[in-house]
Amino acid sequence: MKHTLTFKTSDLTAALAKMCRDHRHVILSRPKMRGALRLSRDGIGEVATFHHKRWEQTCELVLGAWQQQGGLLIDYTERPSRKQAIASEAMLFEHCPMSMEQLERIAHRVSRTIVVGEPPNFSIQEETALRVAPDPHSIEEVCGFLASRVPSDRETAIAAKFGADPGFAVTTSQDASMATGVELSICSAILVTIGTKIACMTPRFRPDEPGIRELYDRIKEEPATYREERAFLWASMNEMSRNWRKMLRVANAHGFIEKKRDLYLVSAERIETPFLFRAAKLRRSQAEELRVMQGYMKTLSDYLPAIPRRTPASKSPASTSAEEPSAGTAR
Repeated sequence: MKHTLTFKTSDLTAALAKMCRDHRHVILSRPKMRGALRLSRDGIGEVATFHHKRWEQTCELVLGAWQQQGGLLIDYTERPSRKQAIASEAMLFEHCPMSMEQLERIAHRVSRTIVVGEPPNFSIQEETALRVAPDPHSIEEVCGFLASRVPSDRETAIAAKFGADPGFAVTTSQDASMATGVELSICSAILVTIGTKIACMTPRFRPDEPGIRELYDRIKEEPATYREERAFLWASMNEMSRNWRKMLRVANAHGFIEKKRDLYLVSAERIETPFLFRAAKLRRSQAEELRVMQGYMKTLSDYLPAIPRRTPASKSPASTSAEEPSAGTAR
């Protein structure tokens, strides 16, 4: 990325169309954020488009086809590691990254052109920062709710399976949000940080479809935690099947498996005050990184040349045509 040219744009569709004309391999980085770009053939033209979702079994085949054929690869990876970065000639960030580190980590294998979508007011980035590093008041509200919560027999049985210490708390993000008034997405962010996520489900009928049948059998063979219900650590579900989320949604929709709301198991020490100080420190750090990113965006040139206005004094179109803008080099 050392010699890559970096631009900004407020017209994502036009920028993407130009990138697909000028480069053989283009990536659209599309994390899970509000305000997704709606792509249309009228906007970007007839370009081969591939959807790269790492949680699907076909992701390697999709990546290989794009590398061989060329075109546009839409990458939905939420927070890719440096090793997961994909080599390409050009990349468009649909949303401005949260930090310079994130920009460099995702795009360090881009060889020629990087274009960053210029947000009007950075509100989406600020909302994302709030979910990643919630404010201390919200954390205090959720921790207060957890400290006063008395677990049910079901919750006690699930906590015992995973070796919870005395003083533990078990809840769903929905219950925490309703009890505290804290936004659901923020409650989920807090509970993911301080707790262990547990998937709970009850097998009902064995399906005929091969992939879903294997997932059903694996769930069925697990000893029941409470009555007929099975409980799994969320992280361990990846060992069952790479595509388990999609298959579980299908199984739940057809009644093969009854999926309950995910639980969060929180130890007593995680409910205490010191976590508030760590969260506040993280929040200040992310706010500073976002300010640096905002400053960097101001130094970038626009990727799309400005369209000159025709005036009576204009002598020839050639004399008023805009040149391709100069670019900043990504740090």
